Amino acid sequence: MAKNLLQILLLVNIFSVASADEDWIAFTLGEKIEASMDIFDLEVKTESKEGSGQYLNVDMYDGDGENAGQFFVFFDYSFGGPDDGKLKYGIKNCLEETWNTFEPELSKEKVPERIWRFSLSKADGDVRFVIYDDENEALNILMSETCDDGGWEAVWKREITHIEFPDRFSAAEVYRFRAKESESEEENGGEKGCEDTNTCYSSTSALSAGAELILGAFLAGNALA
Repeated sequence: MAKNLLQILLLVNIFSVASADEDWIAFTLGEKIEASMDIFDLEVKTESKEGSGQYLNVDMYDGDGENAGQFFVFFDYSFGGPDDGKLKYGIKNCLEETWNTFEPELSKEKVPERIWRFSLSKADGDVRFVIYDDENEALNILMSETCDDGGWEAVWKREITHIEFPDRFSAAEVYRFRAKESESEEENGGEKGCEDTNTCYSSTSALSAGAELILGAFLAGNALA
């Protein structure tokens, strides 16, 4: 009994790890994906070096197909200028400057694969936009204090129902969604939690459906024995 239980727990653990590593989703450029960044954060994996000239570009839409915001990460070309070859960002309908250099400058020493996380939160009539580069905060802006495009509210306050990776020189490889974190980890016993517990999930700890079935079958079989 003890040996069998140990085996099933090991199997469950394998399923859990596989679920965390294999939950990336492939996509077709130019096709709209039903999703809400008002509920979840978006994670995107890229495999592109600085200076490649590729883009990580995400367009967002509301239920009527209207523009609900666009943002970019640009792996800038290297032509020898002081800002050439640097990772840059753009936020359409917010910043009039097309490309802006991350400050502090993001590391160039990383391998080509990076995981970006994009988080939008709307509260008190304002919009906060945060970009993470491999879990390191790269940008954190409050749009009411940052946007120099006077029409930003009409676009960025719309309810997001779809996203799209446009058919451009894309650096995006795969994507996935991640439950939003609470504002304070301390409120969750020092662990990262979720603002909405009904939609909260953790890919690193949740069992896959297959693991749950195996564990259930094991427990049922021992109950009948």
